[in-house]
Amino acid sequence: MKRIINSNLEPSYLAFGNGLDFTQDGHKKWTIFNRALYEGQINLHLAGFENLNHKGWDYMTKVTGKFIVRQTTEKSAPVKTPGYLPRVTFYLWNNSEKGEKKPNYWSFRISHHSNGQAGDFYNPNGTINTQTGNFSTNYLELSSYNLLGLKELSDWTRWTWTKLSLIWHPGFNREKNLDGQYEDLKVALAFRTTPFKPWWLFKTQFKLYGRLSYVLNGLDYRVAPIDRSLPDNLDVVDVAPIKAKWYDRIHFEAKALFNLPQYFKNINFFVKYDVGHDYYNILFRNRFHKIQFGLIGNPFGLWDSRQNPSK
Repeated sequence: MKRIINSNLEPSYLAFGNGLDFTQDGHKKWTIFNRALYEGQINLHLAGFENLNHKGWDYMTKVTGKFIVRQTTEKSAPVKTPGYLPRVTFYLWNNSEKGEKKPNYWSFRISHHSNGQAGDFYNPNGTINTQTGNFSTNYLELSSYNLLGLKELSDWTRWTWTKLSLIWHPGFNREKNLDGQYEDLKVALAFRTTPFKPWWLFKTQFKLYGRLSYVLNGLDYRVAPIDRSLPDNLDVVDVAPIKAKWYDRIHFEAKALFNLPQYFKNINFFVKYDVGHDYYNILFRNRFHKIQFGLIGNPFGLWDSRQNPSK
């Protein structure tokens, strides 16, 4: 089970340029992706304490350093408001004979998300300060994982990994101006297929990934009214609030991950379709609709024909 968990940890990636940007607001496109040089995400997974190889309930922890950088083509300091998402995840599974016949596991995560800035959230004209504005939140995530089509851990030749998550931002040490225009409670469903090799694509190995999320609470406004109870907002011009629509609560992404083992054994490629609100911290108000291309860390996990994933 440990090998299964490790093979499905979030990989690092590097996306090139703008990709294909279909995002529109009326007749204008958002400029952030039009100016993008690249977007990179680093996930450093470190092992914590664990209790393994026992008949009963086993557990382990992962301490992860997650960082997101989006560099633009502007002159001088083109990397702005990078994302910092350190987290600790506790994994639990049943290692008894009954648990081996129904391979699933659970996790509980504590995560922080900020952009390393300390400026005012709003500009004087009422727009969000996307250059130096503070973005900070903390959240808890409870997840259940299942391997569809896998009857027991020793039968790993055909399976699909799924994840159902409930994500809650309790408001502790959170930027107050996020209230009402950022998620408080969200549910997400993700899946990842087993690698397969279409006979018509010359030994290319594919893996598909998808994730659909919906905000259950929070995100009442796309443009929230200015909170006059906060001292930093006293000199900010009032803006007309815009209520969020039902589709503003939805985020969907799909990735096709592939490699050419004969030529690029250690390089994997991806094509990603993404629609919803921007996940890049202080740019959360922007909506996008885009296709990205790039390189990704090993998305096919640690398994091969010489390894036993039940360990």
